[in-house]
Amino acid sequence: DSDVQDLEETAQAMETASDAPLSVIFVGIGETTDFRNMQFIDNDRQERTLRDIAQFVHFNEFCRHSQKFTREALQEVPQQAVDYFHAQKIKPKEPAKVTDKEVLMLPVEEVVPLEIEFDRNQQPFIKSGGHEDHDIFRELLED
Repeated sequence: DSDVQDLEETAQAMETASDAPLSVIFVGIGETTDFRNMQFIDNDRQERTLRDIAQFVHFNEFCRHSQKFTREALQEVPQQAVDYFHAQKIKPKEPAKVTDKEVLMLPVEEVVPLEIEFDRNQQPFIKSGGHEDHDIFRELLED
């Protein structure tokens, strides 16, 4: 039934893992499943865990919008990484110092407009644009 069978065991596992360099993303799939029990995982549970490592996303809310789904699923990961580094007292390294001579700048030959959409089966296709003679984007999408 795609629901967590033992909420307390899951909560305990999350508590145990909360001091590891780990982010956990739970994805709920299905229309009929009640995911209210999963919301406890996504809430900041600072009272039971060392840090928030979990994110819950209901797939059906974003299934037709892959970018929105990706953004929702990954939105907490950067802060979770920062929280881990702070908890472990890991300081960032000094920024690399690079001179202009060390940066390779290639000339831009042309800008190719490309519009990609998704069909009913969520398969990408090129709606317009791209090169006619050698279109690497078309080749990649066909694979």
